[in-house]
Amino acid sequence: MNFFNTRKKRIAAGLSVLLAVLIGAVASVLFFWVEDPVYQGVSLGAMLDSSGTTNFFRSHEAVASLGPKAVRYLVHVLENEPSRFEKYYAKAYPSLPASLNKFLSPPKNYDARRARAAAYLKAAQADATPAVPLLIQLVEGDGFFGTRHNALGTLAVLAPATEHAERAIEVIVKRTSDKSHQIDSHAYSSLGYFTNHMEKVVPLLLHGLRSSETRESCMWGLKRMGTNIMPIVRVKVKNPAYLPMSFEELEREVAQGVR
Repeated sequence: MNFFNTRKKRIAAGLSVLLAVLIGAVASVLFFWVEDPVYQGVSLGAMLDSSGTTNFFRSHEAVASLGPKAVRYLVHVLENEPSRFEKYYAKAYPSLPASLNKFLSPPKNYDARRARAAAYLKAAQADATPAVPLLIQLVEGDGFFGTRHNALGTLAVLAPATEHAERAIEVIVKRTSDKSHQIDSHAYSSLGYFTNHMEKVVPLLLHGLRSSETRESCMWGLKRMGTNIMPIVRVKVKNPAYLPMSFEELEREVAQGVR
């Protein structure tokens, strides 16, 4: 008897979740719907759900081609996923009866989707500059490492020519002292994109050059800026011993550029 009661309860719970799924789906369409653009027969949303190198390059190609439509969708993902309903569904799904599960799609990996969305935005180039304030917020405090990391790289590409460049530099500089070595190294190399703010970022990169842990990332940033940094270096560095190499050695390294 207990078996049948338990089974009835599980089915009832499953049906209530199913009802919630239907209500949530309708609400999403009515209040939160944003066009999921299609490129060569595949939706951008489906690309966010896929991994792998091939998908990575195809997604960048899609975003570059779709332009503002892609930006609108990617921003929507970053700002709204997962919704309250999606969080509820992800939590309830594992406890649903197998008889119901076969009719439902498993929850999406929203952390991965948002991290990919943050990375793919850079492919839209100038079309994505309206997303710079959002990227700043993500770099400052998104809860998922992958989203913070990818937003940082995209911010460095999009922000330098915008009115938000100074604020972007501030946020990126804070990440140079991040507890994650991956983030702090990424932050240092990202400063190399701000070629129109060299007076501000070159001293920061020279400081990071002194540490063996961040030297490679800082050198990449300096190389990206090129030999135009040398007048700034000679003015800012009063004592050549401050650097782990001579001015001449630094200039030779920087002249090689990035590869």
